[in-house]
Amino acid sequence: WPCRTVNKPGLGVADRKGEDARRRAAHVCVCDWRCGVARADAVAHRKRLCVAVEQAVEKAEKREERRDERRFAISQLLFDPVGRGRERGAIGGGSTREATDPMMFSHAAFVPGILVASSRGMMDLASLQLVLLTLSLMYHRNREVAGRVALVEGSVAKAFFVYGIAQLVNCPPDIDLVTFAAEIACSVVTVSTYVATNLWPATYERYHPIGLHLVPGLWSFLVALNHLPLYVAVSSRL
Repeated sequence: WPCRTVNKPGLGVADRKGEDARRRAAHVCVCDWRCGVARADAVAHRKRLCVAVEQAVEKAEKREERRDERRFAISQLLFDPVGRGRERGAIGGGSTREATDPMMFSHAAFVPGILVASSRGMMDLASLQLVLLTLSLMYHRNREVAGRVALVEGSVAKAFFVYGIAQLVNCPPDIDLVTFAAEIACSVVTVSTYVATNLWPATYERYHPIGLHLVPGLWSFLVALNHLPLYVAVSSRL
């Protein structure tokens, strides 16, 4: 720690020596020329600073660990080929859902896409969507309990999403720009809602029917109305 002595004007040589002696005896060290704290206060200040730095480093490490855990959870959600369902303890309400529950009646959004796809000969989309609708109704009626239905329903739902992305990649060259932008928006909302409602389960009941029933239903309707069967679209590009 830097030390300095203060010379007072008007003192003789002997007085200055006496002043220096008194300062040495008092052992006062001016460690901070701005605030003039004594040595003991400076040591305590340094200790507090070290503790604060250690706490800040520890907090930063914990934040980084939480980020890594969240990244891992997101990668699991996106790339796990099956669904897992929810533990019974994390599910509120009764054992089954009523038909008036938004989680149930929001499945009606898939019906227009099935009808339009069937009428336009897109049996790949109609079949996939019909299977998904059946499994999803079973899954949500049981309040998303983990089990075989959850595994199969999750696999079909992800296959349905991959189908939509494949249709985006192989869209007709004359597709309307607004329709194409709407399909991209639907895909973004779908995957964002899926990740968010699984990372923050408190949002599941409110946003799952919107982001994973209504929006995908609209997306499938746009695909059925403006696209070709996927195998036809892919073969036409080869």
